[in-house]
Amino acid sequence: MNGDGLDSQLRTASKLDVTEQRAVIKFCVVAGKTPFETKQLLDECGDRSKVSRSMMYKWYKRFKEGRCETGDDERSGRPLIIDSNLTGSVLQKLEKDRRLTVRDIADIFEISTSTAHEIITKALGFEKVCARWVPKLLSADEKNRRVLASEEFLRRWKNEGELFLNRIITTDETWLHLFDPETKQQSMMWKRKGSPPPKKQRLHARMANTCL
Repeated sequence: MNGDGLDSQLRTASKLDVTEQRAVIKFCVVAGKTPFETKQLLDECGDRSKVSRSMMYKWYKRFKEGRCETGDDERSGRPLIIDSNLTGSVLQKLEKDRRLTVRDIADIFEISTSTAHEIITKALGFEKVCARWVPKLLSADEKNRRVLASEEFLRRWKNEGELFLNRIITTDETWLHLFDPETKQQSMMWKRKGSPPPKKQRLHARMANTCL
């Protein structure tokens, strides 16, 4: 195929995968085209087939130096197989402490951070989020007492009217210095996709809100 034929095919192509891009670069090297001309031809294939300038020069140089293969280089070392035992062990760790980082998991199981991240996000379906700030964190008993108190207020208001409302005394709030609360970033933890985010009571730095 001559250079004109290559130009014609590239202009009509809708998408080139990585291997095809490298094959085009290799052909351009054999055909004597410059790196600029090669990049220009690849760009004419459309946005989805564009290759970065640095990557194009990298492969142009490789083919110029005599490389023949267009595939990726073989990676050294034995690839780690992510089996159910490893995945289950990671899950147990996360169930005990949702705030473990990817680096923590990698160190515990002596695996790479990329493998740890793949297990957590893909195999287990976890994602890391910050706790959602809410004004108060009430227990089930506190919520129930608030409902009962509200119902009692409504009952008495219906029976006693405005006289009952005039007898209600409200309390004020004061700020007491207690501790440095946890930041939103520090509250990040793993959760399964689709599950609600964790909640965290919003406190001001070195203060806590107390009713008197």
